[in-house]
Amino acid sequence: MSAYTRLFLAMVPLVLALELPLYAALAPAGRRLRALFGATLGNAVSYPLLWFFWVRVLGHDAAIFAGEASAVVLEGLSLLLAGVGARRAFGVALVVNLYSWAVGEWMFRAILPRLAP
Repeated sequence: MSAYTRLFLAMVPLVLALELPLYAALAPAGRRLRALFGATLGNAVSYPLLWFFWVRVLGHDAAIFAGEASAVVLEGLSLLLAGVGARRAFGVALVVNLYSWAVGEWMFRAILPRLAP
């Protein structure tokens, strides 16, 4: 297994730990469990797409943009299928993915260089 794949596998639980509580907090009261299932399903598709597809066909910055955009669309669709209204589903997916992206950028730029100089 490559180091890149190991990093991907290490990051999946972190991404879910960042995103799922926010999805739960922003989901409609009667739809939290379904929204969590939808968000998990959306991540199961969108996260590997970013790591293993977009980075191979686009440059780094474009891959990040395309990956986050596709994550908003796929996770929004997953929330929609889970019974969350369209406006809320895509709004929540946008907020959650902006938050996740910002934390990820901070980690890669501020923390990782100090751990492995």
